[in-house]
Order: sequence, then structure tokens, then C-alpha cells
Amino acid sequence: TDLSSDKKTFQTKNASLEQTVENASLKYQKTLSSIDVLSSMAKQGVSEPLSTQDFNFNLRLKNVILYDLYGDPNNPAGKIIMNGEFSFNPDFSLELAISGRKISNLNFEISASENSSIEINISPLLGAMFKEKQIASYTFSPIVLFLSGIPVVIIPELSVYAGISGTKLDSQKASVVQEANFSSALIYQNGSWSSDKQFANTFGFAFPGALKSDCSYKAYAGLELRLLLYGIAGPSGKTNAYLEITSSSGDW
Repeated sequence: TDLSSDKKTFQTKNASLEQTVENASLKYQKTLSSIDVLSSMAKQGVSEPLSTQDFNFNLRLKNVILYDLYGDPNNPAGKIIMNGEFSFNPDFSLELAISGRKISNLNFEISASENSSIEINISPLLGAMFKEKQIASYTFSPIVLFLSGIPVVIIPELSVYAGISGTKLDSQKASVVQEANFSSALIYQNGSWSSDKQFANTFGFAFPGALKSDCSYKAYAGLELRLLLYGIAGPSGKTNAYLEITSSSGDW
């Protein structure tokens, strides 16, 4: 608190959680659902999220342009286009402990089960490249937790992104069907930070014909979850699943 020069006005500053709370802890876990979405944004060709029997989010992708070399919607050349479906159940957990007015433990984990059926169409391109696009984002209703009687407001934000990287990309078409479970954790304990990632999947892919040149490319889709504390900033986690194909003189 500061007093103005004329000694008539007090100016106050917001206290941090550590300054407000001496000793406290909280644990919270939630599986996000499309019915909790407060606002959203989607790239052209990405459907509204639907709930299915097995997944809280189901997105249908129709001619979603990941890259356009010439920036001309009427020119079919120089484009990387994605079609298919991407379904997932995003889940997060948060553990926080404050001891002696200092954060002693923080554990933030994002995990998801997903099912994808994706087709990538690549028109002729040369050289090495890396392109990533956010194809959809969702802001969820605020979550109010209490830490030693102090309200902690959390706003989850979920981004869905897709990308491709490779060398000597030629005119290609490939499709992949994948089931995967993955997680990413950010941990603060005993004054140090660490991270942990887990990934398991089963997949099948189709690639008609032989590759036309020595090339390699990786196409992927993934999730990024951010928890905004009081709508400003907070921890985030990112994870993805991908298809990678490498050719040497037409063999793959």
C-alpha cells in the first residue's frame, strides 16, 4: 500500500497467493467436454466439436489447408491439405501446495486419449520446410477453487494444432489411422523444475504407390492446454501424435 504525495489517496497492490496464504494445498482433476466450451475459434474446414459415445470431442476436417505456397485459393499447386477426423478426451490435473508462504509443490499434467483418421495431400514442393497451424481453440467456463478460503479462478484454454515437416516434399498422398494415449507433466518440487512425458499408440497407414524421390516427412496433430489463473497466466502442457515416413530411392 502506498500513500500519495498529498497524503489523501491510498494506492493498493494485489497480493500474490504466496503473500496471502501461509500453509495450504489443493488437488483438482477434470475431463474437459465440448458442453463446457464458452467460446471457440476454428479454421475453415474444421467442424464444430461434437460428443460421441467414446469421445468428448470429435472434429471433422474437410480440405483444411496447412500450407499454401502461393496464397491463391484457386491455384491447386503448392498446397498441403488435411482431411479426416480427430477425436479426443482431454484431461488435466493440478496439485498445488504452499508452505511458509512459498510454493513447495506444483504438479500440472495434461493427458488425452485420441483416435485419428487423417489423410494428407501434398502438391509438389521443394526443399526443407516446417509448418504448423492452430486449427481450433476453445475457452472453457471458469472453474473456482478455494485455497485456505481464498478463491482461485482457473480458465482452461485448449488449442488443437496440426503441422508437417520434411525435406524434398514431392506430390504425395498418405493416410493414417491411430489410437493413442499420451500425457505431459510439469513438476515443481523442492525448488527445482522437471517434466515427464508418456506416449503409447497403435496405428496403420496407407501410402499408394512408391515415393518419387528421396524424402522424409512428419505429419502430426496435437493438443495444448493452458490454465489461466484469474484469466491472466498459468501453466501449460503440449503433446502430439504423428505419422513419419522416410524414403530412400523410392523405398519406404
